This record gives sequence, C-alpha cells and structure tokens, in this order.
Amino acid sequence: IAFFTKKGIKPETTVANMSTQNGVSERLIRTLTTITRCFLVHSGLRKSDWDDAMAYATHVYNRMPHTANDGIPPVI
Repeated sequence: IAFFTKKGIKPETTVANMSTQNGVSERLIRTLTTITRCFLVHSGLRKSDWDDAMAYATHVYNRMPHTANDGIPPVI
C-alpha cells in the first residue's frame, strides 16, 4: 500500500471472481457472445456447438485490427 500511496494511487478492493466489477471484461464477454450467436444463426449449427463457436469467435476476434495496436492486425 505504501507503493500506491507514494505514486498517488488509491487502491480499491473488489470481490474475488466477480467479472461484473470489471467493465472491460464484461464488454469483451458481451462482444464474444454476440459474435458467437451470429456464427450459430448464420451457419445453422445447433446450440450444442456453442463452445466451438465461442472458441472460433475468440480466434477471429484476436486477429481483428484494434485501436490498441494502431489498427494493424497482429502478425500471425
């Protein structure tokens, strides 16, 4: 805590294992869920294929250009 105080940072505790307190992770989960639903609807796959569709949505999302890397897709 002394380190944070020295740097002018006020530490705040959160409840463990509660993603609802992390807006960034909540937004990513919402985005991946939306992509997964689109994949399932447009491909005609069953809801039981959700885990594979989510894995593929994550794969695609991780290869999209993003503002964090100046809009350049990652080198694969």
